[in-house]
Amino acid sequence: MKKVAMRRKHENEFRGFAVYIVLFIVVAVVNTILFVLNEENVQAAVAIVAYVFFLYFSLKRKIWAVYIVKLMVWIHIIVLMVIAVIVLLTRS
Repeated sequence: MKKVAMRRKHENEFRGFAVYIVLFIVVAVVNTILFVLNEENVQAAVAIVAYVFFLYFSLKRKIWAVYIVKLMVWIHIIVLMVIAVIVLLTRS
């Protein structure tokens, strides 16, 4: 009985982690595209290296990298919500 409960808990934790990884990849792609569109190629290259670095270590379950991935995803979600509120409030 305990094995089944532990397996379910592990599966739920993995699903949550997988969502963070997918959102992190989306954030990385969007930010890189925005850097390239603004003709900031050096910053885009540095961002790609940083994203790959954090993604690699988070997939190896290094706790510091997992926290950074989660932090970056939440920061982007909060900024997106703030932008949406500002756009809705300033609409004429």
